[in-house]
Amino acid sequence: MYCPQCHHLSHLWNGLLGIVGHGTYERQVLGYPDLGDLTIFVRRFRCLRCGVTISVLPDVLLPWRWYAAPVIFSALWLHLVQGVRTFEIQKRFGVAVEQWRSLRRWRSQLLVHLWSWYGPRLGARGPATTRAEGVRRVLGLCAEALDPTESVPQETGVRRLAASTAHIRAHAWPLGHDPPDSFSR
Repeated sequence: MYCPQCHHLSHLWNGLLGIVGHGTYERQVLGYPDLGDLTIFVRRFRCLRCGVTISVLPDVLLPWRWYAAPVIFSALWLHLVQGVRTFEIQKRFGVAVEQWRSLRRWRSQLLVHLWSWYGPRLGARGPATTRAEGVRRVLGLCAEALDPTESVPQETGVRRLAASTAHIRAHAWPLGHDPPDSFSR
């Protein structure tokens, strides 16, 4: 692993550390009504050269999202592919607000902000402006996440999509992969 900001290595050749643990922070997770108020701790690291902090998310979370990744993907699947109405999806995931804009926002941000590291590979350039484009993107993600024997995405497949993401500022990528080229200096 190395710092996505300055490319400083986490372990230097002389035995010193370049990236060190920098504590944790609490993160609320929504969308699981059976679990009630769910709060988890997210691990952070700090680069000793440039000072940037890097958070490493568990596979159930996406950067900057209150709802869990499987909840977001399931809501998009139900809405776009199966045609389930918004209020039914709200009820299923325990959303009590009257004007729930998240579903529309998730559709437009699919592969741009949500699962953005898959966007270029699946041909996403900009927000999904139509329902048909949203369906195409969800089905493309399904091809990445599904086991060939599955016909409907299961939580384990969606967790594979998130696969412990690391993020700084406005960028995110799966941990263990090189950060996107946009980090190059």
